Amino acid sequence: MNTTIKNIRNLALGAMLLVQTQVQAQDDAKANEILDQHVKAIGGREKLLSVKSIRIKQLISSNGNDIPQEIIIIPGEAMRSEMNAMGNKVTVCVNGNEGWQSMGTQTMALPAEYIKSMKSQTDIFGPLVNHQEAKLQVKFVGVEKFSKKEEVYKLQLKDKDGNDSEAYISTKDYMLVKISAKGTDVLFLDYKTFDGILMPQVIEMVSAAGKAVIAERTVELNPKIEENTFKMPSK
Repeated sequence: MNTTIKNIRNLALGAMLLVQTQVQAQDDAKANEILDQHVKAIGGREKLLSVKSIRIKQLISSNGNDIPQEIIIIPGEAMRSEMNAMGNKVTVCVNGNEGWQSMGTQTMALPAEYIKSMKSQTDIFGPLVNHQEAKLQVKFVGVEKFSKKEEVYKLQLKDKDGNDSEAYISTKDYMLVKISAKGTDVLFLDYKTFDGILMPQVIEMVSAAGKAVIAERTVELNPKIEENTFKMPSK
């Protein structure tokens, strides 16, 4: 190959890589700006960090069944879920690296993978709020139409385990309106203020398996948690 042509090709390639790097940096900056506005919109970082415990009561509707659920969470540490499914009380709890499940008179320890999955749910406000601490990679993709009256910022996400997802945040009020991952769409609707923090009152989960709706949510921030709440009952 002619040396001059080779040099021009290398210069062009180098310029392309430089432009791509600059665009990536701009995208990351835009993504961080959007997430900063999202945190401010739902209550602000200081207010969110003041939440040391939370109790949520809600109704899960799926396949014609309505299942009441109560969740108690200590952020980053413990979570207890109680459901009454068709007359059967089911309790699932994780505390640190330990977890258990109780159904009727039977209680059993949970496997490590299930504990890991539940532990991730102790992040009350989701990884978007603490994306840097959660080692979540975030990239700004662009602005899209979400409905006739609403546009959203689309963000590409990759968690520390390499799982990909997309988040959609309203350009109007910076509320999270949807997350898509592994063929499932989760929609966040009807935000309401609880002690200065905005949280969705309706959550819809849609996948090939069907649709589930979480509604009638009531939220209590910083309730007193009894010491034995997360303790595994004696067999």
